[in-house]
Amino acid sequence: MPRINLLPWRAELRQKRKKEFMVALAGSLIVAVGVIYLSKLTVQGWTSAQQGRNEVLRTEIAALEKQIQEISNLETQRDRLRGMGRQGRAWTRVGDRVGGALAG
Repeated sequence: MPRINLLPWRAELRQKRKKEFMVALAGSLIVAVGVIYLSKLTVQGWTSAQQGRNEVLRTEIAALEKQIQEISNLETQRDRLRGMGRQGRAWTRVGDRVGGALAG
């Protein structure tokens, strides 16, 4: 039976498998980096959109606070005017009494 040396064939097969493994590893690494990058872009997009919504809310809140302040000022002015009206009516009653006493 002749002896066949299979060592070179096995070494070539081992090198071929090693090369295929490295190519698959590099491909997987590239895909993983791509997925991570796309995830980062997605999260940045969400963050940017949320910041835009937050800015709109801040603007609306500021407008509402301004309106609340105006309402508060108007209520204060109304109360002041009501107080003046009461004082005016009181003076009218005093005037009526004085006028009635003088006339009568």
